Amino acid sequence: MAAVRTSFNPDRNPFNYFPSYKETDQGRCFHCHLDCSSDENPDLFYAVPWSYGTLGFLTSAEMKIIPAQRYVRLEYHPYHSLEDIVKAFETESHRPGNHFVECLMFGKDQAVVMTGTMENDCEPDKVGQYKLLFSDNVNREVMYLNVISKWYKPWFFTHVREFLKRGHGMEYIPLRDYYHRHTRPLFWEAEHIIPFGNSPLFRYLCGWMMPPKVALLKITETKAITELYEKSHIIQDMLVPIRALQDAILHFHKAVQVYPLWLCPFNLPPDPGMVHPTGDKAEIFVDIGVYGVPKQPYDALNTVRGLEHFVEEVKGLNEFNTLALHPMMYADSYRTKEEYRAMFDHRLYDKMRQQLNCVNAFPDVYEKEGGLNISEETPCRRLSPPLPHYFVLVVLGGVRAMQQLLFLAEKDQHLKIKYCFNEKNAMPRNFPVPTLKHTTLGILSESIVITVFTCQTLTEEDSWPHMQGLVDYLAEIPVTICEEMLRHILRQEEIDSEIRYYILRLLLRPQCKALSTGIFHPIFCCPVLDVIAEKGSTLTYLSLKGIWPRQDDLHRLQATLKRLPNLSVLKIPHITDDTVLRTIGQYNRLLTKLDVSGDCNITHEGIESFLQGVKAHTDLPLKVLDIGEPGEENIKAADIALLIKSLPNLTSLGCYSFVGKALQHITSDKSSNFRATKLQYLHDIQTDHATFKAIVKLCPKLTSIYLDEPRRNVITSLDSLPCLVDLKLCRFQCNELEEFLGRAMQKLISLELILGQGSCNISSIAANCPQLTRLECYKMESLTHKDLVPFNKVHTFKASFTGISSSTVKYSLSSCPELKEFFVDDMLELTDRELEKLIQKTSLDQLEVMWLGSATNLTARSVLLLMENCPVIGTVGNLGGWNVPIESIVELSEMVRANNIDLNLVSVEL
Repeated sequence: MAAVRTSFNPDRNPFNYFPSYKETDQGRCFHCHLDCSSDENPDLFYAVPWSYGTLGFLTSAEMKIIPAQRYVRLEYHPYHSLEDIVKAFETESHRPGNHFVECLMFGKDQAVVMTGTMENDCEPDKVGQYKLLFSDNVNREVMYLNVISKWYKPWFFTHVREFLKRGHGMEYIPLRDYYHRHTRPLFWEAEHIIPFGNSPLFRYLCGWMMPPKVALLKITETKAITELYEKSHIIQDMLVPIRALQDAILHFHKAVQVYPLWLCPFNLPPDPGMVHPTGDKAEIFVDIGVYGVPKQPYDALNTVRGLEHFVEEVKGLNEFNTLALHPMMYADSYRTKEEYRAMFDHRLYDKMRQQLNCVNAFPDVYEKEGGLNISEETPCRRLSPPLPHYFVLVVLGGVRAMQQLLFLAEKDQHLKIKYCFNEKNAMPRNFPVPTLKHTTLGILSESIVITVFTCQTLTEEDSWPHMQGLVDYLAEIPVTICEEMLRHILRQEEIDSEIRYYILRLLLRPQCKALSTGIFHPIFCCPVLDVIAEKGSTLTYLSLKGIWPRQDDLHRLQATLKRLPNLSVLKIPHITDDTVLRTIGQYNRLLTKLDVSGDCNITHEGIESFLQGVKAHTDLPLKVLDIGEPGEENIKAADIALLIKSLPNLTSLGCYSFVGKALQHITSDKSSNFRATKLQYLHDIQTDHATFKAIVKLCPKLTSIYLDEPRRNVITSLDSLPCLVDLKLCRFQCNELEEFLGRAMQKLISLELILGQGSCNISSIAANCPQLTRLECYKMESLTHKDLVPFNKVHTFKASFTGISSSTVKYSLSSCPELKEFFVDDMLELTDRELEKLIQKTSLDQLEVMWLGSATNLTARSVLLLMENCPVIGTVGNLGGWNVPIESIVELSEMVRANNIDLNLVSVEL
């Protein structure tokens, strides 16, 4: 059998074909990945379309796209004779300036041909107008902006039908609305499901429910209803060369008389494959869509067979006798296999099925589309399984990506919410479509978890076939995929530790590069370490956060580390002691980052033994050593000084909080000739002038510093650090900060302030730090502003419990043109109207997070304002601290969910 994955990349010239095979009872099994294009492997490239997964699995495709614009300028051309309809439709289909061409026929001699072009701007005097404007000429020109997605709007096909009376018209329709023009009425099938659905009363009261949920209708459909649909309903799509359009319309009129009739042109290139023109040039074909209740009496089998015989009468001219008219493969068909094969060109398709050995692996397209095992004696059958008519129509109309916008009425008396997108602004972003990789990874990982769980519940004899099958399957999967699945499963702590342990044993391969274990029950710590020791020799990244071996079991950790010589990153917080540290120094010579932080039992002897192993290496690349417990001097500064002197490439000591004291220990040693470090970050507590001088002397490349409770006037000396761009201060005097900023800090990019004493003037920070991108303030005595100096580059502003006033909040919001994240947790008097003025005044088109922890004057109206005017907004909160009742929060959440908007509405009770 064959399993083929094909991908199309027009820029990749090499033909990549990686076959591997093994012998099975059924023959030789091939597994290969094929990259194909019109230049490389062209036979497969042209055979895949219309093959419906019977040649393999299409895993990726690269497509050409064009820029989307905001509106479609749609013109309506009514006609009242068949000859005029066909002539106009053919003319417009060949016109190169049209982006969209469509025709709805409401009778044999009644139709409206629609032509559209994408536009970025609507006529200025037409924006916002929802009233028909008629001119005085004979044709009564209609020109206005029509947001057809509104729930109270007439169904699109009925709107189009009106132009048969009005004459020629033109209007602008938002692009998203145009693409979903047939979604609400399911083309026109909703008229059969809900006959009164287009009445004004129903549309205004219940139009938001349209279209009906297809899954719900399918669940409630009985066998009798399915048979009724088949006997009294028709769904057909025929591909007709435009030269045969008039004959086809007459034939459909004679056979079924179903209207409206949908006509949609497309260009069919002369490429090889199952469907192509009869000649060697591209040809315009028309998709004729017939959906509805045909004239009575109606016999589904005979009528459809009659239409298919009409296909046979319209023969092509090429040597294969390809027919010039084709039914869509998802439509009902009552053809024998021989008749079906005569309808489509199977030459290239058959060639590829033989070449790729697909015959034993996949059914052919006739069998797959029917879902039945068809024998030679079977006279006829339906190509498609019996589905309700609206299912196919939803496929035709496009899966609904966004339900129409609603009016939400709050149950209290304060306001009513009216939400509709502002035409002058971009719509809120939608949830992205999950990637094929992400979706497949989740499904495959879940299957593995279920299989392992099932095996646990069975006896050893019963579980063996399942487990052996899983092992054989995983043996064929590339290492990179195993690594992705392992990462996906291990981080799910809700999965039982025993299951995750068995999966670790199955998926960890000798070629894996990275592993994060996640949290395991203590009884699995040693078994997990043993698996890593056995299979992890090629690991370059290992995080054991969540693994807590007992003190007596640390020798198992040492044994594991000895077998991992390629590690460059190792994270083992809270579990390291002197013996483990010595093992790391001896055996893990390629480390660039080591995390042994937390309450570890590390002494001077352990550090010395670690360095003895290090000294055996000519150039240890270790740059980041995260050691010690934040705020605690559980490791002496003298020992840290020894590490600094012995590790020449060190750039950071992580959370160790007394680095300045260690540096002072170095400078106070008169016998030492140590000159400078490569440290770029340090944290120091209670820094005095002597300590700061040591920092300045030994850290010329320092870019980031965290000073906790610095002594008086130390902050004013920070200009001695020429490379400083990131500053964090805790328990400091605000007047010293302002004095320092006024002298030096033109390069400062990030500033974080905690427990500042006195008043902090943030407009002074804006004036003195023009490069600042992040400003965070926590538990300050006072946060004020004096001038309206803009923060031209700030994208993150956070203020929690700072005594910030509403006026300073307004200043902060209005002075950050590149703002992305805005957090304020203080009590605010900000109102809806004030926020609206700020939004009108300031461009917040980059705002992603808006968090106002306690703003009791803000209502649901502010949420809608942010959604309307901030196109990339992703989080709004805290609605629990706003004047938004729980009922309104629920309604807003439902609206966000129904419209597939990528927005998180956070509500935390204060």
